[in-house]
Amino acid sequence: MSSINTSGPSVACSSCGYDLRGTVIGGTCPECGLAVNSSVHGFRVEGKYLVVRGDTILPARCINTNEVVDTKQIDKTLYWSHPALLLLILVNLLVFLIVVLVVRKKCKVTYFLSQSQKDRRRVKIASALLISLTALVGSVVLAMNEQLAFFLLGLVVFFVGLICAAIFSSTIRIAKMKDRDFWISGLCPEFLQSLTDEDVPVGTYRP
Repeated sequence: MSSINTSGPSVACSSCGYDLRGTVIGGTCPECGLAVNSSVHGFRVEGKYLVVRGDTILPARCINTNEVVDTKQIDKTLYWSHPALLLLILVNLLVFLIVVLVVRKKCKVTYFLSQSQKDRRRVKIASALLISLTALVGSVVLAMNEQLAFFLLGLVVFFVGLICAAIFSSTIRIAKMKDRDFWISGLCPEFLQSLTDEDVPVGTYRP
């Protein structure tokens, strides 16, 4: 692991302001214990999570396979709201939606997928949508023939297909938020490990 050049410009810890020159990339701040990568790159690794404090551009490697890629980046805006807000559904669905839209937190993550992973994701999304559409058409036909039980089953399959499509389209997601940090899941262990092993340059942003 390399260290921050002692003769270079000052690099302040994003938590306590300690001058990190001379500390090891991949180590922690001697003053507060915050990961040095968090101050240098804007992110750090905690177990199976990538922890970011704000908008972040990740290295130009596939987050699913850790292979170096030269594909266009994916700009994803992630949203998080406290799980306790789900209790508002018991009061009123409209109230729940309004509160979530007002108080939710967001951060933008720019990441990369290999072309094969992009193609695989498209196939999975298309398959889920096809199943959902087929179930909807089948439900309409069954309703016209007064097959109520199968009609309801078709509706269930329709909504399950939509949910699966939404899950497949969301490669990464916010698992939790703590102390203004977003804990993001969905990145492969090899990719996360590479972030702690070396001084990793961020990805090249291509609008």
